[in-house]
Amino acid sequence: MTMRNWLLSAAAMTMVMAGAARAAETAPAAAQAAAAPDTITCGSPIAWDATEETVKAQFGAGNVTYMDLGGPEGTEMYGTRVFAKDAKKTFDIVWTDEEKRAKPAVINVNPVWSEDGETASMPEWKSPEGIHLGMPIEEVEKINGKPFKLYGFGWDYGGTPTSWEGGKLEPAADAKCSTSIVFSDSGDATHESVLGEGEIMSNGKDTLKAKPTVGRFSVYYVREDAAAPAAETP
Repeated sequence: MTMRNWLLSAAAMTMVMAGAARAAETAPAAAQAAAAPDTITCGSPIAWDATEETVKAQFGAGNVTYMDLGGPEGTEMYGTRVFAKDAKKTFDIVWTDEEKRAKPAVINVNPVWSEDGETASMPEWKSPEGIHLGMPIEEVEKINGKPFKLYGFGWDYGGTPTSWEGGKLEPAADAKCSTSIVFSDSGDATHESVLGEGEIMSNGKDTLKAKPTVGRFSVYYVREDAAAPAAETP
């Protein structure tokens, strides 16, 4: 199952507390900035009060496109794509106020697929927790500090964590910024026992055989001036 052209609708069940990853203390600051991918968090690089116009001023009007970003189950979802022509820098903004294209609700980072759908380029952004596209599920488990539950693969909400089992990625009740991730499986090595709508464990034998990696991540702006998106029942 590819992760192309659809976005995860509000994933409150997968919210995690933001915390910026630390760079090595011994590396020169300039070298760190050049070597490390940029981090997307609430307020950076997209400000809390951003509009599409301020984003154009920030990144250049030619690098900003309002378009159908593709929603779950083939639905339309409009938003703003930044750096559409640069697979290493691209990301999407879904607005709280869609009519005015103002107040970011969520930033989505997705693979950029080739026209034939066979290969994908991975934008070099990372979440506040250091999660990035292509990260193996074992590494996410290390960040969480313990195994966690997720939906089985092979459907629109497949690979979505459903419970962090009390781990470090468990959302804080007062979180102002949160991260949602979705795993994609390798396809050929995926056993039927980890396909479908049931829950599976991140460290399960058949789960690991499927070689799941982060196929998408989203950073949510948890706002006081807008209702939080409701979790959608599959």
